[in-house]
Amino acid sequence: MYIVGIDEAGRGPWAGPLFVALTVINYENLYRFIELGVDDSKKLSAKKRDKLFEFIVSNVDYYSVLSADVDLIDKLGVYKTTKKLIQDLVFELPIKYMFDSKIKIDGVFDSLDLKSRCINSHIDFECIIDGDMKEVCISAASIVAKVLRDREMIRLASLYPQYGFDKHKGYGTKSHIEALKKYGVSPVHRKSFKPIQKFLAFF
Repeated sequence: MYIVGIDEAGRGPWAGPLFVALTVINYENLYRFIELGVDDSKKLSAKKRDKLFEFIVSNVDYYSVLSADVDLIDKLGVYKTTKKLIQDLVFELPIKYMFDSKIKIDGVFDSLDLKSRCINSHIDFECIIDGDMKEVCISAASIVAKVLRDREMIRLASLYPQYGFDKHKGYGTKSHIEALKKYGVSPVHRKSFKPIQKFLAFF
């Protein structure tokens, strides 16, 4: 039996992409993830996340990650974008993980339609509030999504060093606000977000 976990990283930040990850763990190996302390990514230090990331991607039966840039987020909104990435991940899930599996998703999503490209049927799933704190398969997905998104924000920081993306990862911190006041909005800021719209009007 497999357990499938899905979680996102980056719904709240004012800048940068959204990442959604899916991890598949064989139920017989679940204890290894628990013993190593796989937990909600927000509870872990960056060093611990990086260490667990390497373990997760080497020991899950399967994982996949999709991301959406700011253009898609601004077009659809972050909620619909997250749903789209979740649906796309499940659509591409190999058929061997479709049977005798349970798909668990962090959060609550109305009208979430999960289908497989391999079988002509809908997929059973469960949305769990604070699932990244309750289900190891979701915790694993949260770590994968968070680590990869953080790495992308560090890359963006090299392109736009004045904003400090490597430190705040796009969230609305005091230093981020001060940078926006001084430099205005970059191409990787989410222009549909109200806090960013204020700076668009300012400049």
